[in-house]
Amino acid sequence: MASNTLKPSGDSSCLVGVSEDLIDSAASEDELRYSRALRAGGVVIWEYDLISGAYYHSDNIEEMLGYSSAELSTHSAVLSHTVPEDIAGILAAADACLNGPTREYQVEQRFITRSGKVRSFLARGTVLRDADGRPVKMIGSSVDITEQKLTERRLERQMRYQSALARFSHALMSPYDGLEMRWPILSIALQHLREVAEVGHVHVFRNYHDPELGLTATLVAEACGPGVNSALTAAFARRLPWSFAPEHELRVLEQGEPFGGVVAEVYNDVPVVRDLLMQYAEVRFIQRFPIHIQGQWWGIVGYADSRYREPYDEQEVMLLRTAAEYIGQVIRRWETEDALRASEEQLRYEQASLVRRVNERTAELSTANAQLARALTVRDEFLASMSHELRTPLTVILGFIDALKLESYGQITEAQRTVLGWVEKSGRHLLALINDILDLSRIEAGAMALRWAAVSPVVVCRHSLDMVAPSAREKRLRVTSTFDNGVDILVTDERRLTQILVNLLSNAVKFTSEGGTIGIELVGHADAGLVEISVWDTGIGIHAENFERLFQPFVQVDGSLTREYGGAGLGLALVARLVELLGGSVEVTSTVGQGSRFTVRLPWQLDEQVELLPQASEVDPTRRAHGSRLPSGGRRATVLVVDDVELTLQLLGDYLSHEGWHVVLARTADEAVARAEEMRPDIILMDIQMPEVSGLEAIRRIRASAGIADTYIIALTALVMPGDRDRCLDAGADQYVSKPVGLDVLGEMLAAVLSRKLPSSIS
Repeated sequence: MASNTLKPSGDSSCLVGVSEDLIDSAASEDELRYSRALRAGGVVIWEYDLISGAYYHSDNIEEMLGYSSAELSTHSAVLSHTVPEDIAGILAAADACLNGPTREYQVEQRFITRSGKVRSFLARGTVLRDADGRPVKMIGSSVDITEQKLTERRLERQMRYQSALARFSHALMSPYDGLEMRWPILSIALQHLREVAEVGHVHVFRNYHDPELGLTATLVAEACGPGVNSALTAAFARRLPWSFAPEHELRVLEQGEPFGGVVAEVYNDVPVVRDLLMQYAEVRFIQRFPIHIQGQWWGIVGYADSRYREPYDEQEVMLLRTAAEYIGQVIRRWETEDALRASEEQLRYEQASLVRRVNERTAELSTANAQLARALTVRDEFLASMSHELRTPLTVILGFIDALKLESYGQITEAQRTVLGWVEKSGRHLLALINDILDLSRIEAGAMALRWAAVSPVVVCRHSLDMVAPSAREKRLRVTSTFDNGVDILVTDERRLTQILVNLLSNAVKFTSEGGTIGIELVGHADAGLVEISVWDTGIGIHAENFERLFQPFVQVDGSLTREYGGAGLGLALVARLVELLGGSVEVTSTVGQGSRFTVRLPWQLDEQVELLPQASEVDPTRRAHGSRLPSGGRRATVLVVDDVELTLQLLGDYLSHEGWHVVLARTADEAVARAEEMRPDIILMDIQMPEVSGLEAIRRIRASAGIADTYIIALTALVMPGDRDRCLDAGADQYVSKPVGLDVLGEMLAAVLSRKLPSSIS
């Protein structure tokens, strides 16, 4: 077969009803004129050889369908490009012509063009038979009636669309019982669109932003036709990730224009979506119309069909555009109703509950005040109890360490002295932690007493450096100091300033790697009336976002630091509160991996016109001086030690006996009063917290007993909370000493009592 372009058959005897012009060969000019006529009329001439199975078409077939005559050279090739729904009717018409009494047939046939569009033709054909009546050929013509069909559909659809929109809007405006019925009502309304549009599936998606997928849509309403492929329905019954959509689709929808058409064409550049819709869901045609509410793209209304469709005309676009507008208006009304309903419900609720809330708030405030008072009491009781329970064993531990180091139990080796030093260091660290907690409690309770004095800030800085020097040497840190010699006097509390600087320097040592550098700087600003003391290091540094948390109690800015570096997170909290008490401020600057700088600013009173409090070593003039009987004639002085802890009694008894005192022991308050009346001691060391009867009651009884009322009493106790000192002195104690106390300090204190150098408290 040389060519598939249609040429007249050579066997004119078997042609029926064909003009002689088609049988005879025409001149080239006539052929050209003939070809032009076919094109102008939108007519394709075709011939089907029933013997060989070959198909021939006029050469204008390619212009109309995009396929050459060679690509349509067989019957199966022709059918493969025919809309599947039309094939059965075409075969039935051809069969009736071949096997029935008539030689001619007429049928509408739709072709799928190479571009994916659909074109409609009116095909007319006749059967040619041989001398024996057997069919040998079918010849005919196909006239392009696409525009005609579209016009007919427009006229027919115009009335149906108007009726469908009326039913659609009526359904949307139907009353509903409960908010959960809104979307089902929308699904019912969509059924009218599905029927008039003659599609398998109509759906409404609502846009939302998914944290992982970005802009996504979820199905809120749908209408399905009978026999719809379940895969097609499933394809629209889940989330719709817009990330798979072509950029121009999103742009068109956002601008308020419809998007869609034949799937193979509109998603040609997105094969994933194209194959998903066509192969999995069997969707051949899809159309989407944006729903906008107050200028914002809310979602889409659209439909999908497993059949190929002709391009959508203006009427169909207007149908779903109007439907999208109706849906937007109804949803806007629903949202407005929701807002009004919520406002009304909120107003009713607030009106109904106003009195109740006032009463509840009043009750809450009363309860809160009571709870706050109770919480403060519980806190103080807890801290007092924990302080006592921790200080009591620490008193024994540190006391026996002192006794061993003083060789009260015999000589010790240097190795043993070193080990005792380690144990003492750990005990002192625990004691410092307890003291920090108590100091914070005192500050928060407003019970922190300051002792103002004119001190040398340079001396305080150097003394603070001396206190952390051993730890710095262990890590081989370089320690630097810079002092402004013009700052020779600073009015402050020397003990609390030292406490501040030691805390900052200890942190600098702790968070600086071995071989690094720490330093302290003192600068005076006479014009601003300030003294700045800065502690800096080359350590790990602190993130800026953690600065605000630095000065909160029991907080480490990084939980891992607690495991790596230790610490309870109290140091900086105490620093901040002590600096505030001293009338100053503290500031931090830091760079991660390079180090930190903490700057303390304190007021600098250059005129030194400040009333200074007496130092702790001075005698308290408010205390009465009792006429203690001093030992005479070589008699040893007697001390009565009262404590309910056996180890404390043993420790103090052994030490004081070793120091030459005559020691009398008592384990209860009752026993203490009885032994005091019996032995008439020179000094009484009285524990306060004892079972049954407290040491305070024992002191009162002694003061009420004529024979021993003037005995010098030292309250030696683990009670160190705000007010404990005053309670002891008010009960009649001459002196208040907090546990633990060094044995050598205690020995000097007792000697001072005998020589009348009597400070009122040591803590």
